[in-house]
Amino acid sequence: MEKKQQAYEDWRRGMKYKEIAEKYDISLSTVKSWAVRYWKQEKGEKVATTTAKKLQTEKKKGGAPKGNKNHVKHGIYERMLFEFLSEQEQQFFLQHEIDEIEECKNMIKFCDLQILKFMRKIKELEQKAGGLVVSGVSKKKRIEDLQKENTNVQQEITTNTVAVHELILRYNNEIEKAKKQKMKCLEVLLKFGETQNKQQTEQTTAVNIYLPDNGRV
Repeated sequence: MEKKQQAYEDWRRGMKYKEIAEKYDISLSTVKSWAVRYWKQEKGEKVATTTAKKLQTEKKKGGAPKGNKNHVKHGIYERMLFEFLSEQEQQFFLQHEIDEIEECKNMIKFCDLQILKFMRKIKELEQKAGGLVVSGVSKKKRIEDLQKENTNVQQEITTNTVAVHELILRYNNEIEKAKKQKMKCLEVLLKFGETQNKQQTEQTTAVNIYLPDNGRV
């Protein structure tokens, strides 16, 4: 019997979340996540149709069919995370138990860092009097056959520039993306009671967007 099912049986007998976490050496947030996603639903459901029984049998034999996401974490978290994962990374995610509460907390920290980073960049750009700034440098090697025995390799370096106000606009867009990502994470935490209320969630995501002094953005 897998650990999650054993924990479920203990929960049905009245064991507290904290006691279950200590017994099976797992985090408290994982126990809460199991309770919300599986246990509370299973406790109130009865298998009454042949189809439901068939699905249960298939699940015991080999898990969910390929492409089936019935064991994926909370829907908001799934949609949020899958936007940024490659197909290989998605498969890894589906095959491993992930503590989505802790992952969301880590993602929120990452979003905060992204927001601060781009706000700092915008503030630096505001100190410039317009014009162009370097947005990147690309290198390309060109091979020329001078003789059969000698080969001349030349490296071309291209400097990419962009207008200050355009770069500020890009950074503002990145800040908006990070804010939306953070909001989705907070909604997941709210689902599992990790934040006090929705008003607190909305206040947490309030971030000022910097605009250039000339107002061109």
